[in-house]
Amino acid sequence: MVTANTGAASKMAHAYHELIRDVSRDEGAMSVREVEASAVELFEHTVRTATSPRQVENFLDSLPGTPRYTAIRVYFVYHDGDLVHFLLRRAERRAGLTGVNPEAGGFALQRTYGREHVRAAQGILSVLPSTVDHIFRMVTISRSDFWDRAVHRFVRDTYPALVRVFFRQAELRTALSDLQSHLDPARRLMVEDFSVRERRLAEEVPASPVAYDSGRKWTHMTVSEAFDEALERQQWFRSIGFRLEHQRSPSRHPTLLASGRVYKHGHLHVNGLYADFAAAMLPALERAGHERLKLFANRGKTEREYRPARPLQLVFGRPVFDNRDNMRQFTETLMRYPRATKALLHSNPYLHASVADFLDGSSLDVWILSATRVLLIPQAKASVAALQRLTEYIFSEFREGEVGEYISGQ
Repeated sequence: MVTANTGAASKMAHAYHELIRDVSRDEGAMSVREVEASAVELFEHTVRTATSPRQVENFLDSLPGTPRYTAIRVYFVYHDGDLVHFLLRRAERRAGLTGVNPEAGGFALQRTYGREHVRAAQGILSVLPSTVDHIFRMVTISRSDFWDRAVHRFVRDTYPALVRVFFRQAELRTALSDLQSHLDPARRLMVEDFSVRERRLAEEVPASPVAYDSGRKWTHMTVSEAFDEALERQQWFRSIGFRLEHQRSPSRHPTLLASGRVYKHGHLHVNGLYADFAAAMLPALERAGHERLKLFANRGKTEREYRPARPLQLVFGRPVFDNRDNMRQFTETLMRYPRATKALLHSNPYLHASVADFLDGSSLDVWILSATRVLLIPQAKASVAALQRLTEYIFSEFREGEVGEYISGQ
């Protein structure tokens, strides 16, 4: 049954589709910039007037596409509670955040930037539920300035109440593969480009142990081809650009249906076909994040009433710590961990350090006791937020591995 709210969202998206078609036909029609503004304004109007998050989702599902430089942008964040209620309380105390329609998770966000010439990035976002507990989608239609200057900063500044959800290489591959499986045979998903910035290990570049593999590389491969090649070359993606194509016949050039980019640091943007992404790709990312967050839960000694718990371990696929230079790289990386106090307690032959998150109050010991494993041993307080942030930092700045409970004898 189609509700009145669903019909209103669909009509609004259809009106926007007609506007785009008119602009493409009529040289005297609205400018591209005006069409971009219309896409943003329609989304903002929907958020302000919707009676539920579902109506906002209906609008996104029905939207045929967004103009150049404007995209549907999604941030995956963790919050242990009702995120809309938390943001409403925060809006009462902090400038720059205003609740505009709590029923639809609607908030207005503004951030100023610049020194000599102060400017403001402002827009509307909607907090939408995800497919798992404690992970939310913060969604907007906007240009990149609002996203980069306002939304990113807001998520960072709201830590530890709000924590972005990061994704490992294997999890990104699963999500993109799930999307490809969801598509009908005439449509295909191609990796268009990817960016990497990973520290090289000392045995790979002995003359320059602090070198990075970095940059953006263009390609046109299937998901399997792109990830297989990355595995062979020991590359870890920071972001992946993709395109969804329609192959009408083998002899004709495929038609571009939508494109986007997914980032390992918990967000993505697409310029169309949101319903397909929401049906397959987003749930896969949410499941991956949820499993890791469950692993991090209930680790502190205090919340466990001092009952013992297994340490966590970060496992790397090769014996990276057999090399002294790699050990030094890891130590230097850990000592640069931001917004935390660090103490190096022992470094020879293996590392023992203490890390305390001064924004969150969590603390833990870091041990390297084998060539492939890093142990994280929670102390009195060890929150999900703090464990998430430290693990993401190590995987991003040193090398990506797997995280799980410590198993002795491995």
